Amino acid sequence: MSTAFFTGFLFEAVGGIDYAWIIALTLPGILYFALMQKTRRISDELESDTHLATTH
Repeated sequence: MSTAFFTGFLFEAVGGIDYAWIIALTLPGILYFALMQKTRRISDELESDTHLATTH
């Protein structure tokens, strides 16, 4: 189904090339990376707190 309502200005500007798959792969990858960095930071903080608690 191809209608003007579902196609944006960028679609027409690039000559009708479907670039949605690039966005569909890149955006979740960036989001995953950012969330895992935060999770890793929190995990490292908890690990260091646990290490301090067991040594005293």
